[in-house]
Amino acid sequence: MMGFDIDIGFDFDKEEIKPMTFKESVDIDVKNTFFNRDEFSELHSVNGKDLPVVIDDDKMNELIGAKFTPLERVYEKMILFYVQKELLEFAPEINGNIFFDDELYQVADISDDGFGVLAVTIGQNTCR
Repeated sequence: MMGFDIDIGFDFDKEEIKPMTFKESVDIDVKNTFFNRDEFSELHSVNGKDLPVVIDDDKMNELIGAKFTPLERVYEKMILFYVQKELLEFAPEINGNIFFDDELYQVADISDDGFGVLAVTIGQNTCR
């Protein structure tokens, strides 16, 4: 059997090559695709800081129908958004207040995907 020795034009030490873990790969995809402003995210003010977030109206409508029963719907306006946990300068808490695009909301739900992304559901009563 004949072997081939191919010169690919650069030198590297085989011991330095380390495959990415699944979590590292997902982290790169999340930052470079999901939160890429040319792809999915938009810049919104969260507690006074402009951050790339993804607003999910479809999931919010699903939650309104499934998770928040008519008696639990105390908010007239609700938004579900995804944000990178590392970019927040605070830890949102359920029933805590949050400013989103300079409007005051209450945090209704939070979930952490374990990959550094928070799904934050906020609500607001518009009658004042």
